[in-house]
Amino acid sequence: MSQGMTKFLIVVIMQVLTVFWFVVDKILMATLLLLRLSDAAKRVKWRKPQRIDSGEYPETESVTLACDDHGNAFAMSDQRDNICARRFTEATGWGAAEVIDVMDATNEVTSTSRGTRRYPYISCDIQGNALAAWHEELGYNEDIGLWAETWINRYTTSNGWSKAERFAHTPGEKCPVNIVGDAQGRAMAVWFHNSNGHSMILCKRYVPETGWSEATTVTEGDRLIHTLKLIGDRQGRYFIFWDWQEDKSGTGKYTYEGVVPVYACYYSTGNGWSVASKIAEDVLYDKVDRFVPAVDDHGNVIVVWAHQVYMPGNDRADIWAVRYDAITGWDKARVIEPGIECRSGNQSNSTRPRIAFDAAGNAIVVWQQDRDHQNGGIWSNRYTVNVGWGEAMPITRSNYDQAWPQIITTATGNAIAVWTQRSGIGASIYTPGEGWSAPERIHSDSRGMLGYAPRMTIDASGIVTVAWYHEDTFFGSIGAKMYIPGKGWGAATTIARVAPTYPQSPHLAINSNGIVHIIWQQRDSKTNKVYFWTSHRVPTP
Repeated sequence: MSQGMTKFLIVVIMQVLTVFWFVVDKILMATLLLLRLSDAAKRVKWRKPQRIDSGEYPETESVTLACDDHGNAFAMSDQRDNICARRFTEATGWGAAEVIDVMDATNEVTSTSRGTRRYPYISCDIQGNALAAWHEELGYNEDIGLWAETWINRYTTSNGWSKAERFAHTPGEKCPVNIVGDAQGRAMAVWFHNSNGHSMILCKRYVPETGWSEATTVTEGDRLIHTLKLIGDRQGRYFIFWDWQEDKSGTGKYTYEGVVPVYACYYSTGNGWSVASKIAEDVLYDKVDRFVPAVDDHGNVIVVWAHQVYMPGNDRADIWAVRYDAITGWDKARVIEPGIECRSGNQSNSTRPRIAFDAAGNAIVVWQQDRDHQNGGIWSNRYTVNVGWGEAMPITRSNYDQAWPQIITTATGNAIAVWTQRSGIGASIYTPGEGWSAPERIHSDSRGMLGYAPRMTIDASGIVTVAWYHEDTFFGSIGAKMYIPGKGWGAATTIARVAPTYPQSPHLAINSNGIVHIIWQQRDSKTNKVYFWTSHRVPTP
């Protein structure tokens, strides 16, 4: 064989080997990707659904979830004549339901002689203890509105649940109390009292070592309060929001004239409560409790709401926002959306805002724009630290009756928005510097319109779980789907089949170990009563 032919064959062999190893490399990469996706799919495995109560109690009204820092969780529900709680541990799963509103046997007031239980609340601290609170309705009062007592109970890892206690507060003994706890087991309780045209906001602070403090006055004035809302974070910072309206009639009764100003106070350990600040004007008094606040890791707050605008023959709502800086205080409230439809230029109607902070303190707001029939129904605006608000932009570009948007952010500053739409659930991903991705349908619903807001939660690795209620002609189902960073959306999982007679968005919570809990309402086919069911997903190593 000639030298030239030998060189030619060597070149050919080398090219064949190059192609061969290229193909092998691609096959190996594809195999590894499939293995990773398979491993991710294992994380989607949900446990068999079970009743969240023991079945011995009346119909369940509502439920709340809380997780501690040790992988445990609590579910608390109001069942008209009782408050029940269950505790979850990784080793044993859900324990038996316990009635936690029973008082000491020596007290003449028994659980069955008290009012209807409503609005359960529970929080956990870093030691695994829990604080529970609820209202017991007693009627309606013209001065304070809802006439109700607040009751509390505590769970400790050493002794379990204690005896229920009536929350002692004066004045306004029958005022419902807002209670929020933090990660250290401390808690803040606030309430208001109206009397003869004068109002007071009062508070008590709970410290595990010493118990509840005496009641102190946060602020007061010759104006009446209709709604009071308390929020807090796990570091023990608290905000209260309320409306304040003068008694123009001089009768000592509510005389709201359509709109009210909204005020706020801020509490931090060591500094106490700040002076009351007016943060918004002309808010519909029945919309005050619809303020949507978010707190970042530095004590800054942004509050968003749908601001009603009255115009002859064409009322509308705009999305407004106000920001609290932990150093400089409150900024001026401002509208953060254009207020017009893209197609016609007519005034829009924007509702249901939601907000989320990223780790750097930037925030993204999403909302539903009802009258826009060209550029879609989900819009967004972003707040950037040291820059301010950007320009409102539509996320969706086609009209599929989008509604009920939800938003969540990741540690890297990305965000995921989901919403209901005609024929299912839509989603979009926000990437800093790039904006929102093209919307995609992540769940299809043959009914034509889902109608119930999906829920989201995120774990420490950035994996997002979305859950929803799906209803068809004969059955309903609870479904879930995961978004895995770098891989996208996984396959949908049907967690449970349910009767389609009592639909509601499911509840989601996640603990520090990455266990995702889901709870939903379900009507029992035999008793025709509504109960709560649960399932959870345990991540694999």
